[in-house]
Amino acid sequence: METPNIVPFDAGRHGNAFCDLNMSWLEDFGCSDEDINVLKYPVEQIIEKGGAILAAELDGTPVGVVALKPLNDDLELTKMAVQESARGNGIGTKLMNAAIQKALEMNAGRMVLFTDPLKLRPAFLLYRRFGFTETPFYKSRDCRCSTAMEKYLKTDFITKERNVWIEEYGAAPELLKNLLSTIKTEELHYRPDEKSWSVHQQIAHLADSEANNYVRLRRFVAEPGKHVFDWDQDVWTDKILGDYRPWEEAIELFSHLRIANYRLLTALEPDQFSNTIIHEINGELTLTEWLLYYKNHTHYHSIQRNRSQFQNRKNR
Repeated sequence: METPNIVPFDAGRHGNAFCDLNMSWLEDFGCSDEDINVLKYPVEQIIEKGGAILAAELDGTPVGVVALKPLNDDLELTKMAVQESARGNGIGTKLMNAAIQKALEMNAGRMVLFTDPLKLRPAFLLYRRFGFTETPFYKSRDCRCSTAMEKYLKTDFITKERNVWIEEYGAAPELLKNLLSTIKTEELHYRPDEKSWSVHQQIAHLADSEANNYVRLRRFVAEPGKHVFDWDQDVWTDKILGDYRPWEEAIELFSHLRIANYRLLTALEPDQFSNTIIHEINGELTLTEWLLYYKNHTHYHSIQRNRSQFQNRKNR
C-alpha cells in the first residue's frame, strides 16, 4: 500500500472527510452538539482559535484526520479518525507522529486528550504507545469519556513543577491501598474481556514494574548513559502470577519499592534530572521523562473500571 502523505488541513479538500470520518465513530460513541459544531465549522472552531488540523492522504484522497485544539495552556488532541478500509496500514501512527511534531512547532508544553479505554480501545492503546499516560479526570469534562491522558513535550521544567510530580509519584501506595480496602475476592479475578487484565494481574504487574524501576532509577543516578533492557510485561504477568503471589503481598512490595524510589527522588539535585539511560526499545530517556511517565503509573483508573464493570455485570 502507498505511504500516506500528511498535509495541513484544507477546507475545500478535507472538510467533508473531517466530518464524515469522525461521524463514523461518534455515531456509536455519542455525538454532542459541540461535536457537530466543530465538525461543521472546523476552521472557525479549531484553526482560527489557534489550533491546527492535519489530514492523511492516499493518492490525493483524505483517509485520516487529527486536530489540535487549544485548551487552557495545553493542546488537546481531538477528532482523530482513520477511514475503516484504510486501517491497519500505519496511518494512525503517521498521524500521531505528525500531530506531536506539529504540537512541538506550536511550542506546546503538554498535550492532553479524553478517551475511553474500552469503547475506543485501539485508539487508547495507540496513545499509550506514544507515551500518553492516564491522569486524574473529572467526569464533568465530557460525560462520554472515562479517561484523561497527557504527554509532556517541553524539557525546561522548573524545580517547583518537578517537586509536584515527585509528590504525585510518592502518593501512589496510599491511593491504591484506599482503593483496594473494600475489594472482594470475586472482583480481584474478574476480567472484562480476554485481552484485559484482572485487578489481581494489574497489582502483580505494578510490583514487577516497580522492581524494574528500582534498578532503572539507580542506573539514572549512578551510571547515567548506560543501557537498560526491556521486559515483556505480558509474559511476566502471565508466568509469575500463581497462587504463591497473593495480591496483598504484591501491593506491599509495590509500596515498599515506590517509597524507596520516592525518597531517592527527593534527595536528588536538579541537574541530575537531566541524566539519561538508553532503553533498548525506546532509546535515550532523561530522568525527567521517566518521572513524567511513571508518576501516573498506578493502574488506579483501570482498577476502578474493572470494579465498576464487575458491579454492572453483577447487577444485570
